[in-house]
Amino acid sequence: MFNSANDYSMKREFMTMTETAVLEIRKGIMRGNLPAGTRLIPAKLEDEFGLSKTAIREAIRELVGTGLADSDTHKGAHVGHPLAIEEIREIFKFRYDLEGQAALLGCQTISDSDLKRMVEINHFVEESDDLSAVDFFFSNQKFHMILYRASGWQYLTKVIYRIYDQVLAFRSYQYSLLDETALKKIVHKNSHQPYQKDHLKITDAIAKRKPELTRKLIMANLERGLSSIESFAAYLDKS
Repeated sequence: MFNSANDYSMKREFMTMTETAVLEIRKGIMRGNLPAGTRLIPAKLEDEFGLSKTAIREAIRELVGTGLADSDTHKGAHVGHPLAIEEIREIFKFRYDLEGQAALLGCQTISDSDLKRMVEINHFVEESDDLSAVDFFFSNQKFHMILYRASGWQYLTKVIYRIYDQVLAFRSYQYSLLDETALKKIVHKNSHQPYQKDHLKITDAIAKRKPELTRKLIMANLERGLSSIESFAAYLDKS
C-alpha cells in the first residue's frame, strides 16, 4: 500500500547503503535542502544520514553521472545548477516521443499488481491535504515510472528517470524563488487536480488495454506539465 509521499522509491529496508545514500541526497536536492552549488562533503553527509563514507562517496559519483551533481578536480563534488528553461523545452520534445512509446508498450504488458499500484498512488495523492509541491511531483514520477518500466525497456527507462529528475530539479528551483506563502497561493491541492484527472484517464485506458489511447493521454499529461512550468516562469518574470 502507498503509505507515504516519501515512498516514491523502493523501501529503505530493501536498499543497499549506496542506494539509500543516493535517495537521501536526491531528496535533499529536490526539496531545496541542498541548493545548487552546495558542496557534497562525504564526512558531513555521513553524519547527517548515518551512512558509511564509502556509500556516500559512491552515491555522489552516481549523482554526478545522472547530472544532478557536478564534480571539479580541485573543489570536489557539488549540487548541479538547474537547466535553463530553453533546455527544459527541448527536453520535453524528447519526452513526448520517448515516454509516449514507453507508455504504449507498457500498457500491453503491465501486470495487474503494477496497475493497482498506480491506482493506489493516485488515490493517495487525491486524499492527501498536506502534500508539498515537491512531494506531489515525486509521487507523479513514481506513477509514470511504474508504467514505463512495464515496457521492458531497461536502458531507456533509466534515461527517462534521469530526464525526469532534471525536470523535478528545475521545478524545485522555480519553487525556491518564492517564499512559502506566495508558493502556496500558486501550488496547492486544487492546482494538482488536473494531473489527477489525467491519471484517472490513464489508468482507465490501461485497464481497458488501449495502448494508443494510453500513449496519447501520457503525452497530453506531459504537455500539461510543460505548460505549468511555462506559466510559473512567466509569473516569476513579472514578480
